Amino acid sequence: MAREDLRQLIHAAMCGWALLFPWIGKPGAIALAGAAVLFNAFVFPRLPIGASVVRTGEGRWTGVQWYPLSVLGLVLALPLSLAAGAWGVLAAGDAASNLVGRRLGRSNPLPWNRSKSLAGAAGFVLAALPVAWALMAWCHARTPPGGSGGPLFRLAAAGAVAGALVETLPVKVDDNLTVAAAAGGAMFAAAQVWADLFPG
Repeated sequence: MAREDLRQLIHAAMCGWALLFPWIGKPGAIALAGAAVLFNAFVFPRLPIGASVVRTGEGRWTGVQWYPLSVLGLVLALPLSLAAGAWGVLAAGDAASNLVGRRLGRSNPLPWNRSKSLAGAAGFVLAALPVAWALMAWCHARTPPGGSGGPLFRLAAAGAVAGALVETLPVKVDDNLTVAAAAGGAMFAAAQVWADLFPG
C-alpha cells in the first residue's frame, strides 16, 4: 500500500471514535480529543506507523498534529451530533478528495487552484455526505421531525459542500483547520433552520 494511501485511510478511519459520543458525552469527547492532540504530537510520530506516513519535506507540526486539534475545536464549539458530523466531513471527505484526485484529477483541474480537481471535489462530497449523516444519526438521541432523517441529511449535505469548496481554495492554512471550520460552521448555520433538532 502506498504511503499516502495509508495516511489517508488512517485519516478517514479516525472519525470512528465519534461513535463513542453518545456514551461519553461532552466532557468525555473533550477529553478524548485532548488526548488525541497529545498522542499525535508526542507519541504517534515515534511509532513505526507514524514514521511510515510522513511526507517528504514535512516539518515537525503537520496535518497529523492539526487534525485532532481541529476535532477538539469542533467538540468544544458544537453540539456533539454536529461535531460528529463535521468530523465525518473532515475525515472521509478530505481523505477521499486526496485518493480520488491523485488518481482521476489530472485531466480536470479547477481554474482557481490547479493543484485541485473536479474529481477530487466530487469524491469529497460523495464520501463526506453519507459518513457525516451516519455519524449524526448515530449520535442524535431522538428521531428527527418526519422520522426519515431528512433534516440531518440536509445538514450533512451543507457540511460536505462547504468543506469541499474550502478544501479547494489556495490558502496556506492547513486544510484540517479550514475544512473542519467550514463544515462545522455550515452545519451549525443550517441547523438553525431546524432548531428543534438541537434545542438549547
